[in-house]
Amino acid sequence: MILVALAAGACARPGYMYDTGSFVPHPTPGYCQSLGQMYDVAAQQCTPLAPPPAVAQMPPPAYPPAPAYGPPPPPAYRPAYAPPPIAQAQPPAYTPPPAPSAPAMAQSDTGGFTAMLGETGCDSKYSDEKKADIFEAKYKGKQMTVSGTISKVSGGEVLIRVLPSTLSYDVGVTLSDPKSAYDLQIDRRVTVRFIVRRAGGCVLPYSGDQGVLVP
Repeated sequence: MILVALAAGACARPGYMYDTGSFVPHPTPGYCQSLGQMYDVAAQQCTPLAPPPAVAQMPPPAYPPAPAYGPPPPPAYRPAYAPPPIAQAQPPAYTPPPAPSAPAMAQSDTGGFTAMLGETGCDSKYSDEKKADIFEAKYKGKQMTVSGTISKVSGGEVLIRVLPSTLSYDVGVTLSDPKSAYDLQIDRRVTVRFIVRRAGGCVLPYSGDQGVLVP
């Protein structure tokens, strides 16, 4: 048998051989290797070699940029320390004094004077204490205008009889301008605007000042 196999191998083409009892040639392992292939025993033929597995490529390492060479930048400007400003105290705002107000009008005619006599004068039905309170609350310091007959003129003061039944006078008024009384005559009709100052009674007359003759 050995001789038969040898004889059969001698008849095969180069790189091929016959197995015992087979007349179909197949490549030899050495022949497949010379071709850069491998011998497949099951298929009895040369097959290409399996490619090697792909090797993952690593990315190149990232390097920080090279520092720039040169002089260092100048430091940021910082202004010199300045102390906070001191708040200056403001002088108080000037408030002008209030203008003197004109005296409040209590009554503006002789009828008002007559009403004052009725409430606070000799003929009043009230007690002396109540008459004094009414005078302080309603009439004192108020402006009043009366008309009557001059009973006497002396040193800028005019004594006026307002009620016809009065024998002497009902009110004495000191004029603001004493010279304005210079030409006044007794028994002459006159109208005077003044500020009430003092209450009268059964003996003393009422009195006032800041009198002004009303034309």
